[in-house]
Amino acid sequence: MAYKLILAYEGAGFHGFQRQPGRRTVQGVLEETLCQITGRRAAVAGASRTDAGVHAEGQVALWAPDDCAVPTGRLLAALNGRLPQDVRVREVAIVPEGIDIRHAGSKTYSYRIVPGGSTDLWLAAHSWAVSDPVSLEALDARARLFLGTHDFYAFRGEGSGARTTVRTILAARWHADRGAYVFRVTGTGFLYHMVRIMVGAMVADAGGRRPGLVREGLLCPRGFKAAEVAPAHGLTLERIDFFGRDSDNDRALKTPVR
Repeated sequence: MAYKLILAYEGAGFHGFQRQPGRRTVQGVLEETLCQITGRRAAVAGASRTDAGVHAEGQVALWAPDDCAVPTGRLLAALNGRLPQDVRVREVAIVPEGIDIRHAGSKTYSYRIVPGGSTDLWLAAHSWAVSDPVSLEALDARARLFLGTHDFYAFRGEGSGARTTVRTILAARWHADRGAYVFRVTGTGFLYHMVRIMVGAMVADAGGRRPGLVREGLLCPRGFKAAEVAPAHGLTLERIDFFGRDSDNDRALKTPVR
């Protein structure tokens, strides 16, 4: 038996999702809590490696214990009763053993910016205070340029080990929400720091510091680095969807069981 866990967490207190020696990570905290509950060493696998400072509302993790004495109906409450307040388990589902969560159909991220910054504590902790004189319309026009399949070489972070830099963006829009401009993007895959560099490029382009940057980066991806990396704390992993494979593996992953 295996369990799919849907996680939400505040990224400020973590050095990313993946376990790292001597550092507090989401994976490490989750495994420690499962060990406390079951009395056995636990190992979980994550569907996405979020960086230090990045938040999540829909991270997916897989836990396949040899045995779990806690009834499935009580596991959600047992986990949230012991986990620290900056990470929550939102859903628990039983899935067949051997499920592979590393290959999602799509991932959706959101990024918040606030021109001039915000006095709201939550918003300040979840957004980038930009000084560029950007408008929502100008940002949205540049977001639409990312739609489709492109070479995102100019929008990848240093240290990216991806075999190919071609990615497909299914949706990309900006909208206003409670004093912030929010960029929401869905793609079949993302490069290291790709969303944060896309945001940095759109802000620099729409604000007039580097006009035409987004279009140039897509047309001539190998010629230059697109822009600075937007701060991690403005980014949230919204959801991970599994689709496109007519298999028990896919159906199990995309059907939550509370």
